[in-house]
Amino acid sequence: MKKLFLIAFTLSTIAGHAHAKEQVETEKAVPITWSGAYFGLRIGSGTSSLEFEALDSEVNATSGTFEITVGGNSVNNNFLWGYELSLGTAPAEFEENNRNMELLAVGEARIRVGFAKDNAMLFATAGVGATSAKYVTNTQFRSGSTLYTKKTTNEKAIGYTLLGAGAGIKLSHSFSILAEYNHTFSGSETFKKSNNSLDKDSFDEESLNLSSDSFKIGLNYHF
Repeated sequence: MKKLFLIAFTLSTIAGHAHAKEQVETEKAVPITWSGAYFGLRIGSGTSSLEFEALDSEVNATSGTFEITVGGNSVNNNFLWGYELSLGTAPAEFEENNRNMELLAVGEARIRVGFAKDNAMLFATAGVGATSAKYVTNTQFRSGSTLYTKKTTNEKAIGYTLLGAGAGIKLSHSFSILAEYNHTFSGSETFKKSNNSLDKDSFDEESLNLSSDSFKIGLNYHF
């Protein structure tokens, strides 16, 4: 009985090693590709610029960025194209002449075209996005002998266009790293501004332009 057990154990061990070796050889034989879906995380740093058209002035703010992304790529004869959706934060705050702007959550949709060979890729990207913004203005004025402060608060999404470029390296079949530069710019956005009227429903309007430059690095998991 002991001999039968030892023979069975030896055969199962040999079979297990052979199966493991076959799996390793099979994995090695499968070429690395960028095609397929993925999930990723991005961190980075960016500088945003807010232009106040009425004041003819511009204020800059630097902040960190964080994004969760999902996307997919397809490669044919080294030509790569893909898409990516992201949701994250890029908090920034601007102060100018009794005006305050805060940027909060960010969402983007991007397309990508480029060149992929073996475990490396180079790409250009373009897309659209929106960031949630809170804009507050305070105006002080006198009516008779009384000094008043009037406050107006705007909360809205600012849409923008994105252009960029980057590179990636596939570390294995499942993981890749990426570095990317993005430039974004919005059109002229109109916001309510407090004025010198005692009527709480009376306000002026002013136009703002938002742009940013950011650099991000990321880690992707490929399905």
